[in-house]
Amino acid sequence: MSAPLVRVETAREVCALPDSSKSREVLGPLLVRGERTVLGGHTGEGKTTFGLQMIRATGTGDDFLGYEGSGDRALVIDAEQGLRVIKRRLSEARLDGSDDVDYVRVPDALRLDRGD
Repeated sequence: MSAPLVRVETAREVCALPDSSKSREVLGPLLVRGERTVLGGHTGEGKTTFGLQMIRATGTGDDFLGYEGSGDRALVIDAEQGLRVIKRRLSEARLDGSDDVDYVRVPDALRLDRGD
């Protein structure tokens, strides 16, 4: 029998659990574990390119703007780009062969620039 997915614990039990030894910083103060990073800007201003470069550095442990990546997995939620653009951007960021980046996309994009 497998372990239950949800375990009910008392407040005392939760507080007695050891904290993770991992740093909360995934890419300096730019990406912090347990927090959201939201990139904003008009269409075509480089949000996707910037974000994917951050993710590449995070996954590979490389440097990005003076901060060293932690080597962790990443999740991208993209509500703007179409499939062709996503594939091109992933390739440009050298992430096209990565299994450490999960990508959620809205099929055919929302076309925010057209008000649809």
